Amino acid sequence: MLDGPCGGGTRAERVYDTFWATLDAEYAVFAERLPDGDWEALGREGCDGLGEDRDALFAALLGLAENLDDGHIQLRGGGHDEDAWVSAYPHEDLLDEVPDRYAEHSGANGRMAWGRLDDVGYLVITGMDGLSLTGGEAPDVRRAHAVLDEVFADLDGVSGLVVDVRANDGGWDPVSLGIASRFEGPRTLAWSERERAGPAHDDFGPWTDVFVEASSDAFAGPVVLLTSGGTFSAGESFVLAMRERPGVTVLGERTSGHLSDLFDLRLPNGWHATYSGEQLRAADGEIYEARGVPPDVEVPLDAAALEAGTDRMLDAALALLSGS
Repeated sequence: MLDGPCGGGTRAERVYDTFWATLDAEYAVFAERLPDGDWEALGREGCDGLGEDRDALFAALLGLAENLDDGHIQLRGGGHDEDAWVSAYPHEDLLDEVPDRYAEHSGANGRMAWGRLDDVGYLVITGMDGLSLTGGEAPDVRRAHAVLDEVFADLDGVSGLVVDVRANDGGWDPVSLGIASRFEGPRTLAWSERERAGPAHDDFGPWTDVFVEASSDAFAGPVVLLTSGGTFSAGESFVLAMRERPGVTVLGERTSGHLSDLFDLRLPNGWHATYSGEQLRAADGEIYEARGVPPDVEVPLDAAALEAGTDRMLDAALALLSGS
């Protein structure tokens, strides 16, 4: 058990202290998610009145984590399954309905769907995992490439392509990189990443560069990539990679600002947690954790119009591709 603010005298205190201390030692985005907060003071505050009741313990852990407003902090145990994203994007359910409106075909367990909007192609990608039957990283990468072969064959001759990741809930970064490599461009830096490497919140190891590869069978036409505040995790790393493709324009809203991979934590009572254990830096040198990756062309989602059947973001993408 790691040292923590409660002293570890009871079972509940040991669980709480382990959770607090693991984040204190390994959480990588305090600067972005708690710039003016005091993690030690917040930890002590959560110890007050901590009892052995499992519901109260879960509430204390979640309450502590919610100070970071991080959807990558997830807690499962005691009959509960919650994340700490306090400011969660409010239009996810509405965007989940979008593929049915425009897509004629689907594949990869429904994670990818596509069709034609007159002479423009439309491809929606709702996640970067679960694409294959087994759901592993390597099979998902292979399945993504196989489905893209179908997509580009079906969309042969289109004048441009809209790629929609507004409701992408993340998954494997290698899937993001593999898909991005199927759009024309040289091998180039997509992002850099580093992990915590010391006791202070600003102690980090060295940066490791991550590249998107060139492809010999890439889509060569103009692309508009649609993003929203619901674009999450590996959906955002996909945006970082696609921003570096010369024919791509990002249109929509800032993404959700969850760039880290998930790191796992098993608590002393058997409960499971995840947290953001690395920091990502975009190719432009910026760290977009918490604030989201910005679009090239800002078009806010009009929820009322979308519910009524008018997708103003997509309309703007089609206008951009037509040159109007």
